Amino acid sequence: YRKNLKINDNLLIYYAGHGVLDKEGDEGYWQPIDASLSSQTKWISNSWIKSQLNAIEAKHVMLIVDSCFSATIFKGNNKEPKIPDNADNEYVIKISKITTRKALTAGGLEPVLDGGGSGHSVFANALITILDNNEDYLIGSNLHTKISRYMVHNAAQTPVYAVIDKTGHVMGGDFVFISQSN
Repeated sequence: YRKNLKINDNLLIYYAGHGVLDKEGDEGYWQPIDASLSSQTKWISNSWIKSQLNAIEAKHVMLIVDSCFSATIFKGNNKEPKIPDNADNEYVIKISKITTRKALTAGGLEPVLDGGGSGHSVFANALITILDNNEDYLIGSNLHTKISRYMVHNAAQTPVYAVIDKTGHVMGGDFVFISQSN
């Protein structure tokens, strides 16, 4: 992606799998299918992920991470203000011109449910349902609000949506999902 994506491209990365927090090393990791719990050699560190995101030219990059301890990607980060639900098209056009590096995580610094969502995790089921029912545009922060409302009633985990620090995000930008029917 670093080689092929250009400034007018968008990148959405969805990761569903195991995550771990190394408290002694103060680092969060993604654990791919071939990772071992007893050895970190195949673990993918959040600091490596962030360095790769910083090097990608794409204007808009968003991670959706459905794993335990996924909010460790935000370490050292300050949240942006919530975007109003009544955002209009002029606003969407404006934010779509600003470089964005954000993530939506299934939970904070906690384990999250792997199942309970009709063959998916509760978080993935909510994400799929919301995106399938989207008929216009959906701003990332509004997606987070909708998923959070669903999760309050269906799981003891709190999704997080924020800027990924040190990756080139420009204040005011956000990821915008546009319905395929448009």
